[in-house]
Amino acid sequence: MPGSSLWLLPLPDSELYKTIQNLILQDVPAVYHDAAPPQFTPHITLTSDTISDQEDPQDWLDNITLPESLRDLQVNIKQLDAGNVFFQSLIMKCENSMELCELAVHCRVAGVKDTDAKAAETSGISREEVLGKFDDVKAKIKDVKKRLPGCRKATGAEIWLVPTFKTIDQWKPVARRRVEGVSWQWRT
Repeated sequence: MPGSSLWLLPLPDSELYKTIQNLILQDVPAVYHDAAPPQFTPHITLTSDTISDQEDPQDWLDNITLPESLRDLQVNIKQLDAGNVFFQSLIMKCENSMELCELAVHCRVAGVKDTDAKAAETSGISREEVLGKFDDVKAKIKDVKKRLPGCRKATGAEIWLVPTFKTIDQWKPVARRRVEGVSWQWRT
């Protein structure tokens, strides 16, 4: 799937995933008065522009050799940041770690083709406008974490192969692979 991406995400049935998903779809858009945000999955992009159309996506994903260090991967979600790219208007940054970098390298080796990166979609909102609402967003996050203390940690993950060359409303996984041993902690 040219232009597809590999995403790492907490298990979709975890409180962490559900809470961040709700922030994306309801709480943060309310701060910006956006009633209809795109359906967007909280994730870490491991790599993009992967595999060809001829390959079976599920078989390809299942056969990627993942590093042994994956079982020790601790994903620490930390600070809030903003960008000018539509799907990065508001992001929660993750701490870099040797294990996360090693996973990304394995995924890139398995699937990156020599293709030019697509031009990023831009939003109608500037970085300055996003930053102007940071205090409101941080207050929402603090309130959510206080109300839902179980949302701060999760165990387990999935890697999704997502056709990101399509429009955002079509960014649904064409293949999924569950990985054990990954732990998540939300520190913001």
